[in-house]
Amino acid sequence: GHIGRVLEELDASGHAEDTVVVFMADHGDGAGHHRWNQKQTLYDESVRVPFIVCDPAAGRRSVVDSTHLVSSIDIVPTVLDYAGVGRPEHVCGASLRDVITSGSTSSPSQYVVSETLFGTGADISGWEGRMVRSDRFKYVVYNHGERREQLFDMEADPGEVRNLAQDPSCSGELHRHRLWLQEWCRSTGD
Repeated sequence: GHIGRVLEELDASGHAEDTVVVFMADHGDGAGHHRWNQKQTLYDESVRVPFIVCDPAAGRRSVVDSTHLVSSIDIVPTVLDYAGVGRPEHVCGASLRDVITSGSTSSPSQYVVSETLFGTGADISGWEGRMVRSDRFKYVVYNHGERREQLFDMEADPGEVRNLAQDPSCSGELHRHRLWLQEWCRSTGD
């Protein structure tokens, strides 16, 4: 496809061995999961997208890493790091270069945040949602609805079927994720 053509041109240019290639998508689609076929919800089918980096100098080939929490906001700091340029203060995210080049086991962040906005129009205020994903849990809150909050244990329930937001045994995780979202909103002006 198109990606193959870009890589073929890169090879033909003679720069394949000194070029870092980054591939990702901005969102997935519901694909019928949860009876939803759109991108607006914060289920994993929409927010967990491929993030593929090829660094010929790294020496790590065909490594699939599903342990680190990364976000699309990490692209700019990563590219700046590769270019030898410091990250401006106003740029969010963290460089993933150490993870890519050395397989560093330390995650650049304890959590990542994603957001959605849908259903807007002249007479509709719109639905907004925010998601906080940590190593094990996913917290979601929407601005409308009877049960606006969701908390999922992504290890025990990767299909996001059992909402634990009302479960008293999960109140500590719920509180921790609420605080992270508050911290994120404060630090980004959201």
